[in-house]
Amino acid sequence: FDSLSSVTAAAVMDLSSYNEQEFDGDTDNAARTPQGIFKTNSYELGDEAGYGGLFLTVARMNHSCRPNAAHHWRPDLHMMVVHAARDIGVGEEICTCYGPGECRDTEARRSFLRERYSFECECDMCREGNDAGGDDRMTAIGAFHDTIPLYIHSKPDEAIRRVDRCLELLREQGIGHPKGPYVAPILHYGYQICLAGLHDEVRASSYLARELVSIQCSQGPGSYKAIDLQRLLHEME
Repeated sequence: FDSLSSVTAAAVMDLSSYNEQEFDGDTDNAARTPQGIFKTNSYELGDEAGYGGLFLTVARMNHSCRPNAAHHWRPDLHMMVVHAARDIGVGEEICTCYGPGECRDTEARRSFLRERYSFECECDMCREGNDAGGDDRMTAIGAFHDTIPLYIHSKPDEAIRRVDRCLELLREQGIGHPKGPYVAPILHYGYQICLAGLHDEVRASSYLARELVSIQCSQGPGSYKAIDLQRLLHEME
């Protein structure tokens, strides 16, 4: 922090710090520290456990449990990139998701965000709750995430049924856009099931191609994951 320019340091200190006292207006905000601000606004750098980065533009993005954008750390670029998870209207606020990583119902999501960031989520998904079956869908999606791998080899027909049903629930919940990040792990299950369980390479390649679209749009076409998926598709041709 001490090596930052005065302009950058001021921009950092202007960010929120959830676990330190905030002051309003022109009063002294000396209670906020660079350490507290970093803890509040930093992002993990991919799978590099214990390493994080603070990105001034991304830190200004608000949270939504139904985000219209996705952030992703690109180690090849040494950058945090942000891609639209769906079409975004003119004047619409760009929001990303702070977590949790698993699909949970409204109270579980709000509990995570209260504990981690000290705010009560009032995004459209949380306001809906289970009025239109949203919590039931999120619970079912989470269960599919947990159970699909158990059936890949033993019951591939049931596993692929669960994959397709999970994708349908994601669409119904408003987080299953083909270009968004949420469909990618489910589509990869579909690829694995068709290849290892059903022994259907044509069907497997169709799931893999859809996963590639999701990864290219949410991480970038030059990301390591996108390049790896392109290689797998090429080998199946």
